[in-house]
Amino acid sequence: MAKEKKRIYFVTGNKNKVRIFQEVLNPNYEVVPITPVKPIKELESKSVQKVVVDKLNKAVKQFADKSGFFFVTDVGFYINQLNGKPGGLIKRYTNRKFNGDFAGWCDYLNPDKKRDAHIQVIIAGKTQHSKKVIVDHKVIGSIPKKPKNGVYGFDWDCIFVPKLVAKKYQGKSFAQIPTNIKMEILRKPVIKKFKQRLDNLL
Repeated sequence: MAKEKKRIYFVTGNKNKVRIFQEVLNPNYEVVPITPVKPIKELESKSVQKVVVDKLNKAVKQFADKSGFFFVTDVGFYINQLNGKPGGLIKRYTNRKFNGDFAGWCDYLNPDKKRDAHIQVIIAGKTQHSKKVIVDHKVIGSIPKKPKNGVYGFDWDCIFVPKLVAKKYQGKSFAQIPTNIKMEILRKPVIKKFKQRLDNLL
């Protein structure tokens, strides 16, 4: 007899994120996307963990009449030259400084200093009454002196060159790396960590 899937609620409107979670968490979990009745105002903080936890708490309050396990996720972009900023504020900073053009970061940084950066992906989840489950994953890389555009990705993909990749992708930005490979580097490791925690909790 097949084991019954455990239903968990993903608070998001992003169909692509839902798909990758469903792929990794199948067959043990049924990932159900759920949209808040009222838009959740995101906390302004460079700490993506604080942003995610705040988002989770607000989401769970909105669904106080619904039982089950809820989770959220977000990504921060940290630049060493800026002492870890902008983190969870990457989109806001980019809008303010460069009218939304992420390529502006390439010229903004000091060309004579190291251009190290990292991306942090965080997932946080809980039931109405349980303790939070928080997992994270960092991808180390750098920002090129000129954007490396490609046919994949969006937002900051053209300005982030991951360090630990297969030889054929070394020196390429996320915009130049096929989406399925990017997911193997960026999303799947943290979702697998999340699954391990769920297996012990639910």
